[in-house]
Amino acid sequence: MNLKRYDNKCIRLVDGLGDIYEGVARHDSRDYNFHEYGKDEESIQMSHTIFFKSFIKKIDIIDSFSDKYGLLEESLIESGMDMVDEVLTSEDDISINRLLLCLEDKIKSLSKSDRDELMNILDTFIKYNDYDDNVKKAIKIRKMI
Repeated sequence: MNLKRYDNKCIRLVDGLGDIYEGVARHDSRDYNFHEYGKDEESIQMSHTIFFKSFIKKIDIIDSFSDKYGLLEESLIESGMDMVDEVLTSEDDISINRLLLCLEDKIKSLSKSDRDELMNILDTFIKYNDYDDNVKKAIKIRKMI
């Protein structure tokens, strides 16, 4: 499997557990992963989530996502507000949009401390982001908190 061919493409990835993730792929080389993570294996990264080659069962390039958000975004929220902040401070408008849609649906299930932390993250996002659609979604979520 040549992971480099998926770089910068919208993909659907099935991991070794059979879980399905969709997002924009970024290829990371063996050298990069060895230097950064001590793992001598190439990988695909989507929304700051790393999938090493040995744990990837299947990848397909897709024309559109199957839903407004998916397991990738739900996993990011479950991982904590640090991961949410990582995505919201990235320049990947597609991943940001999908995460904001997921946050909108899941906001009531967050703990009080996570909602408080998210409020601060959204304040910064709103202040420094210039993509109107995502800023409007962030303002809506902030009001829901």
